Amino acid sequence: MQEQLTLIENAYVFTGDKERKSGFFPILIKGDTIQALGERAQALSRQYSQLERIDQRGKVIVPGFIEPFFKGESIILRCIRSTIFPDQNFTNEAIQDAYRYLSSQATLDELTALYKLAYFSALKMGITTLVEYGLDSLDGSVQAACEAMRQAEIRGMIGLHSAEQYEVVQRCSAKSIRFFSVLPPEHDLTLYNLQSTLRYAHQYNIPILVKDSSTKQIHEAVKKKFGKSILQICKEFKVLEIPTILLNVGLYESSDLHILREIQRPVIITLEFATQRTKGIPRAIDFLNQTIPLTFATGWGVPRQLEKIRDITKLCLWHEVPVSPYDMVGAVTIQAAHALFLEREIGSIEEGKKADLLFIDCTGILKEPFCSYDYPELLMKFLISETESANITDVMIGGEFVIRDGNLLMASEELLVRDIEKLVEKIYSKLPRLMSNVIPKAEIFKLPTIPQDESDAIPFEEGFRVIKKKQPHDNTPRTNHPELPKNVQRIYGDDDIQE
Repeated sequence: MQEQLTLIENAYVFTGDKERKSGFFPILIKGDTIQALGERAQALSRQYSQLERIDQRGKVIVPGFIEPFFKGESIILRCIRSTIFPDQNFTNEAIQDAYRYLSSQATLDELTALYKLAYFSALKMGITTLVEYGLDSLDGSVQAACEAMRQAEIRGMIGLHSAEQYEVVQRCSAKSIRFFSVLPPEHDLTLYNLQSTLRYAHQYNIPILVKDSSTKQIHEAVKKKFGKSILQICKEFKVLEIPTILLNVGLYESSDLHILREIQRPVIITLEFATQRTKGIPRAIDFLNQTIPLTFATGWGVPRQLEKIRDITKLCLWHEVPVSPYDMVGAVTIQAAHALFLEREIGSIEEGKKADLLFIDCTGILKEPFCSYDYPELLMKFLISETESANITDVMIGGEFVIRDGNLLMASEELLVRDIEKLVEKIYSKLPRLMSNVIPKAEIFKLPTIPQDESDAIPFEEGFRVIKKKQPHDNTPRTNHPELPKNVQRIYGDDDIQE
């Protein structure tokens, strides 16, 4: 079967490669791979009679965004709590009830509907590769995430938390879906399960995700238990010598920062951690000052990468840290690919890499005048400051469009909503404590009936709560207004003088 050939023309292309190549040039795609760029793409296209030409005039093309850490369940739980740190204990009883149902009682169909909503929503935000942390107590969650990724045709990585979940790896045949081992959280970490995680990672040839404690107090408890931080433990047991995904590490110990500078692996940092302060400055700024490569993750909620890099850029400008717009876009593309050991396949627009592209609309009187000229750095600054996820009109994964003109091609949005409604209703029905705290009960007042005549009139106090009764009138006779001159007439309280 002949592979599909596509030539994308007339768009401004930001490749995200080492040379930071950009400009108005065509992209030739063969099958799921980028075959050529620029003049070579134009020359090769003449050799093919069966070629689809796509005019993307008025668009800026960038590599598909990568979400390096995401919790799919947050797509519905975000309405209960807008932000949460990875593995942070839920203190609110209402969200505990909701999370308990999802992590221990939800059916396979319910979880699949949940993940489908999360992943199709991510596609509309320009996400072409997504890392799902997963639920650690349900075997079906891995199977549901696999099925949802397959239907969305999104590239994905899924976290494995237990021996039972590793069995799913054998049953998932989708080449675009991969897995990683999750190091047990700090409250469950022992030397035994650390070694078990290492053994599974070697056995299945998959990376390990290592994350630091969610709070300083938990970090101190781990250090008291082991005498070292989690990152130092990983170094001692040679975890860092195998592919390791680093999440929110190096936040509390200066010696951890020394380790990170040594290995020079990109650290995934969620926005909540990025803005927390250490040494009086946000952690993201501290990392950048020490030349530790970063990539930014959502973790909780809707993954809006354009808005995220705008927030980080503003943070850097506020603290007078020089930052390149190329680096900011690279933080959610090629840098994220490096963090996930996928840099040979995705993360930039280069020959031989997968054709994962997103198209940002820059038409209209507020954008087009600034996007019609080949000034790369200014254009990238404009892209970060003036565009948002709603401007992403088209998304391509592996040479196939999954979003066109802002619409999903692989699923009906109406069906996605219908499939999730029952689960949302079930989850929200478990939230009486939360809702009673958020929405106070309104006191109901009975309106008096309208009297037919004066004899039927009822006192005003019945049916209404009287705030303050008016004091009785002073019966002292008032002084009458002086009589006006004949040439003055009183109209609506104003004195108009008639000539």
